[in-house]
Amino acid sequence: YSLVAHVDKLIGRRLPGNLGLSLFYNESENFQPAAQRVNHLGQSIASPTGSTEDYGFQITSVDNKYSLRVNWYETDVKNATYQGGFASAWALGWSTTMPWAYAKKAQNKVESFKVADWNPEGGYSNAPMMDVPAEIGWNAGGTHTEQQALDGFFDYFNSLPQEFFSAWNLKVDDAQWMINGWQSGMGFQAPLGLAATSDNLSEGMEVEFVANPTDSWRISLNVSETTATRENVGGDIAKFVEERAEAYDGPAGAVRLWGPNPSYINSIRQWFRGYMWGDYQLAKLQEGSDAPEIRKWHANIVTNYSFLEGVLK
Repeated sequence: YSLVAHVDKLIGRRLPGNLGLSLFYNESENFQPAAQRVNHLGQSIASPTGSTEDYGFQITSVDNKYSLRVNWYETDVKNATYQGGFASAWALGWSTTMPWAYAKKAQNKVESFKVADWNPEGGYSNAPMMDVPAEIGWNAGGTHTEQQALDGFFDYFNSLPQEFFSAWNLKVDDAQWMINGWQSGMGFQAPLGLAATSDNLSEGMEVEFVANPTDSWRISLNVSETTATRENVGGDIAKFVEERAEAYDGPAGAVRLWGPNPSYINSIRQWFRGYMWGDYQLAKLQEGSDAPEIRKWHANIVTNYSFLEGVLK
């Protein structure tokens, strides 16, 4: 709804300087029909909805040749689509099926995992090396044996909701992991319309000055300040990513990709930390701060001249 009050008419006279004054207030709600969007479990995501509140005043000259309008506003959008790497189909799918395939290869001692003496201690790290070097900053509890890593990973993998297996059409049979090399880890198909969401808040003010010095000449000056922030980044997917981070910080994250290399670089934990978790943390750190893609200040001036007579009329 909208409210407008012409103060000069209400009090029965113009303001000092023979000026007119109007006050206005507006509230509105809307929604944006969006293409089918689903979360990581294949569940439908509601269309984005928004609410706007704005209010301000306008001062006009007696002949309406000059006007000044000042407006303050706040817009809140829920369930907006968030474009972030951590929520990409490739990142979510790959970090599920690739370690599964190599864990199965290790469990069944195939391909490069056939080597019997690759680690005399039976673990994914050559003793006394820590599974996560101390200088990295996230020690996962020391050296994990091969069996601890495999048990930890399969415990986590089997705890995933059945909706996740169905939504991603995960291929987790023997035929899949027995495919030679990295192609064995590509047994997934992302849900159609996979999306992450965030709540976006914009607020600011706008000043517009319009002058008509003559009947032919019009000048418009507009200056605005906008602050845009995000909250609830990731939506439903956020919790899933955090649960995966917690799992991969434990023995499950020690599963090595590509083969039984003792190097930490080849672990699923390193990949997840480097390619997914960092992007997620950055997005979360930006919650409540100004969105970098939105300009805080904007100004423009437009002038028009209309020829009322002559050949250019």
